[in-house]
Amino acid sequence: MTTSAPRNQWLDLFRGLAFVAIVVDHIPGSPLAQLTPRNVALADASEIFVFVSGIAATLAFEKTALRRGVAEARDRMLRRSVKIYLAYLGMAVGLLACGVLLNAGALDYQALWSGYVAQFVADPVGYLARVALLMAQPTMTDVLPLYVVLVLASPWIVRGMAAAPSIMLAGSLALWTVAPELNALLPHERPAGLFFNPFAWQFLFVLGSFMGLHGGPLLARLDRHAGKLTWLAGIVAAAAAALALSWRMPELQGVFPPPAINALIEPISKSDLDALRLASFFALAWLVRLTVLRLAVDWSAPLPAGLALIGRNGLPAFCFGAFLSLAADVVARNLPFPGIDYVVAMLAIGGLWAIARVAERGLLPPRPAAQAL
Repeated sequence: MTTSAPRNQWLDLFRGLAFVAIVVDHIPGSPLAQLTPRNVALADASEIFVFVSGIAATLAFEKTALRRGVAEARDRMLRRSVKIYLAYLGMAVGLLACGVLLNAGALDYQALWSGYVAQFVADPVGYLARVALLMAQPTMTDVLPLYVVLVLASPWIVRGMAAAPSIMLAGSLALWTVAPELNALLPHERPAGLFFNPFAWQFLFVLGSFMGLHGGPLLARLDRHAGKLTWLAGIVAAAAAALALSWRMPELQGVFPPPAINALIEPISKSDLDALRLASFFALAWLVRLTVLRLAVDWSAPLPAGLALIGRNGLPAFCFGAFLSLAADVVARNLPFPGIDYVVAMLAIGGLWAIARVAERGLLPPRPAAQAL
């Protein structure tokens, strides 16, 4: 028997799916990584996370503003951004310490780039100062500075989207078009700037905010042309899947896509949120939406309930998920036996669920899906 649930349970579920994919994708060589979005699209779990976070942040801000006032809503976002920043620092220090211990034990690993550990060992205070100033980010922490900035800016994004959505979207789009140049101006160990270019990825967050406030009327208009849009989305999604497949098949490289086309589309930058990644993401999102509309979900069933649980507790899930990815990588590389790759990946996913359960039951008060942020 299916049970009804708040519509925003879907936000939690998709955030949970994104965190599971992130954990699996950061286990080098994991066979389960073949099932994550990056293998069937040009986009990956990062786009899911940022877009859904834009929706969730908007809903949370508006709900708090209605109940307690705009000032309290802004304060809540400020407190949240500080919490994310502190989690980023703790995560960075923890991962670097793990790298030092793994090196001392002469254990093999790839989930954490050893160059970051070497920089930390050579100059602990200086390297941590660069991390704190967002001038350097160890592996798997690089999305959190972006999230700090987006959450900090969310009150102005949401209020601007409510007052003048066209102007807000136009300004965000304009910023996205010059994002590479702006990112290169930021002091960072990468000459191009932060890996997750905040001037680029803000566009997807803003689009999520737009959907959070105005998505209903927009989707109603789009549904009038559902047939044509579905065909278009199917073509874009199929082309993206074929291109993603060609990257994993050396025999196709240089043949598909044809060199002339490949010269036009490459490089497809994740850092700067390439337009082809956006097209792939929204094509897949449209097709997933059509599928979701036909589903009757029992939100008490283990799979949807577990994914929603992870999505509701995104920050602890993401932070501890990085350590799970590293642990799974270390075990698989240093205790090789048949099937170990599958075993450690499944244990990492189970650990992610356990972390979310502990966070919800012990570290965080219960909260409804609409406030999950």
